[in-house]
Amino acid sequence: MRGLPGLVFLLGCSAFAAAASEEGKNWCYASQRCEIQGCKEPRLWATLYSECGKDKQSPVNILTRQVTYNESLKAFNFINYNIKPGKWTMENNGHTVIVKLDQSEKVELGGLNGRYKAVQFHFHWGSEVEKMQSPGSEHSIDGERYPMELHVVHIKEEFGNTESAIKGKGVAVLGFFIKAGKTNPNYEPLISNLENIGAKEGKVNITALRLESLIPDKKDLTSFYRYTGSLTTPGCNEEVVWTLFENLGRVRWQACRDPDGAM
Repeated sequence: MRGLPGLVFLLGCSAFAAAASEEGKNWCYASQRCEIQGCKEPRLWATLYSECGKDKQSPVNILTRQVTYNESLKAFNFINYNIKPGKWTMENNGHTVIVKLDQSEKVELGGLNGRYKAVQFHFHWGSEVEKMQSPGSEHSIDGERYPMELHVVHIKEEFGNTESAIKGKGVAVLGFFIKAGKTNPNYEPLISNLENIGAKEGKVNITALRLESLIPDKKDLTSFYRYTGSLTTPGCNEEVVWTLFENLGRVRWQACRDPDGAM
């Protein structure tokens, strides 16, 4: 299932109806088909954007038996991930909910070509159908998908915005698989504000957290998968540097459920 570089909570059909996207091209997620008549779901995105039909598209299934160890991929240096900024903005853009950052958090090393600043993060999570939990992660490891996947989107320091970074092939996304487990109170401000977003273009300011509080401990982030792929929503631009961390984060089970359900 495709997702987005923006924060993608995979929502039920009654949540966050999406409007037509840029240039009037009406794309949607499969879960939104009942809300948006005539929209193009992921398997049809290439009919709207030719890039979506190219060879280096994300997400992918990582086959561990085909992974090659690269000793040049050293551990990341996370800059200001431990600092709590003032405010974050949670926003519904019509397709997804994203949390915009102030770009003070940065990463370097880890095989990246330079220093990258974090511009936003988003989640992909599943839904509960007939008391069965569907997996929400976009990527998979040996065919296994997880309840949630967190994406922290970064752009190279020299770019002023995401659009110019996309054109300049300066986007790097850190992906974290999240497993249902014990309560993680750090997620509560995000979860509790979902219902305050409302319709398309709705937004709310929330108290910022330390970005490191949403991901595994640094000591658990030395093993990761690296590949070059694409944005996971139209226009599906390629040459995005993807990092998928091997160790899992954890969050309470209810947080991994469709937010339109009993949460």
